[in-house]
Amino acid sequence: MCKFASFIAKRNGDVLWFPGVDGHYQILELAGIDDSTDRVAREPAKVEITPPKRGRRAVLLDWDLRVDEETQPMWWEDGLHGAACYAALARLIKAEAKGFEIILPDTSYIVGKRERGVWVGVHEEVRSDGGWCRESSLDGKRHGKAVDVWADGSSATVMYRHGRQHGFEEEIEPDGSWARHLYCDGGYVRTTYSS
Repeated sequence: MCKFASFIAKRNGDVLWFPGVDGHYQILELAGIDDSTDRVAREPAKVEITPPKRGRRAVLLDWDLRVDEETQPMWWEDGLHGAACYAALARLIKAEAKGFEIILPDTSYIVGKRERGVWVGVHEEVRSDGGWCRESSLDGKRHGKAVDVWADGSSATVMYRHGRQHGFEEEIEPDGSWARHLYCDGGYVRTTYSS
């Protein structure tokens, strides 16, 4: 059973959707794609992103993404295909006026809440290259955990307190190597590397 919102994801990172259409087979038909392709390759993949129980006003990356296939395609990468689906969801919500504050510069988007010109609470950005970031703010300054994931699969997690780095910053490369930097009130303390 197809639910809001349904997408067709392609191996190259393209995501297909149509406003008002919540059925995978309708999307395939409208896009002129024959779904009788090799199901072992699972190209294209059917994807659903549904709102969490607290409703459609939840933070966008808290929505549940599910690949609606018997098995997840071998080519699927959350950092590329998952992020592209979330970006498509933001465009779909904007097209259907679903109640989120979404800014769409070029093909990137930002989801969050602004009061008096500053971000409050959690806000997110999915970039056109497939990378994404999520951070929280307090009084217009970064506060709490910030996560940044790039299209190549590398990532960084940084802790902030009132706009200054405080605690660990962890960087992970696509090969699994990592570096952990320690900061105290914005000042660098030390770095540990994976062996």
